[in-house]
Amino acid sequence: MLNKYLQCLQEGMDPTYYITIECTGQAAKETLLPLLEYLKRQAGIGHSFPIVVDPEDSEYKKEFYMDGDGAAHIISIKSKVREN
Repeated sequence: MLNKYLQCLQEGMDPTYYITIECTGQAAKETLLPLLEYLKRQAGIGHSFPIVVDPEDSEYKKEFYMDGDGAAHIISIKSKVREN
């Protein structure tokens, strides 16, 4: 089933978006990268779930939704250190 979905993506049923995130510090590698990789693993076909940011503070609480039909499927994550 996953192969069929990936084939549909490659055939252009949905547009592919590229998002670039530049971060500083080791914390990005130790916290943000694992978070994104976890989302990639969990946001597969058939698995929908909310993501809540700052749940204890109602003023800043924000909820996002990962759609399990593959609409929010993360195809790949690449990480590298930029040479200055």
